[in-house]
Amino acid sequence: MFQYTVVKEALKDCEIGPYTGYGIRVIEVSSCGSEEVAFVSDVSCERGVVEQLAALCTRLQLYPCHLYDVVLDAIS
Repeated sequence: MFQYTVVKEALKDCEIGPYTGYGIRVIEVSSCGSEEVAFVSDVSCERGVVEQLAALCTRLQLYPCHLYDVVLDAIS
């Protein structure tokens, strides 16, 4: 099972300075334990947007190799 979670990040940009962004981490949970299998940083500055996307990915059991493409489509 894949579990998609929101990660709060303290980031810095040379033009706008420090800001808070939210990424998505993918944890694969199995009978042997759990491990991080993917991470996409700085998806959005809006936590709610990232929470909704992470919940949808978990519910649909998106394969982690597709996460980056899904994030790009979602923010376009």
